[in-house]
Amino acid sequence: MWFILYDIARINIRSKEPHRFRGYALISAYYWLFIHGLSFIFSQWFSYDTRIHSFFLGFVMNMVFAHVSIILPAVLKVQFTIPSKTYYLMWFMFQTILLARFFASHKAILFFPHTTLLNALIILIFFATNAVFAFFGGKRF
Repeated sequence: MWFILYDIARINIRSKEPHRFRGYALISAYYWLFIHGLSFIFSQWFSYDTRIHSFFLGFVMNMVFAHVSIILPAVLKVQFTIPSKTYYLMWFMFQTILLARFFASHKAILFFPHTTLLNALIILIFFATNAVFAFFGGKRF
């Protein structure tokens, strides 16, 4: 809860792109971490699958979404920008499917296997998009 209230992500939300996107991704990561913590307190309401996915998909992947545009150019020594609409589209689809997965595993709905595949596809598309822009659309420095 402290991160949600006092982290720099709240300041980033009010600034320009790409900092705004990073702020949204960080805030959503903190919410997923909060849900992960609640899953231990109210263990009778949350399945083991929800615990694992709220941390590794919810928290970790949102941190990757937030930091990939900083880390990848530094590691590859390439300067590139991805249109923010592309990032927002992938991030929004990931969050929506992760929420559907969360509710599907909670209610044991048969929708769950499809959300697993969709989350994996979005993550692969996200990394492929970053790789394409880095290798074909970037300037070496």
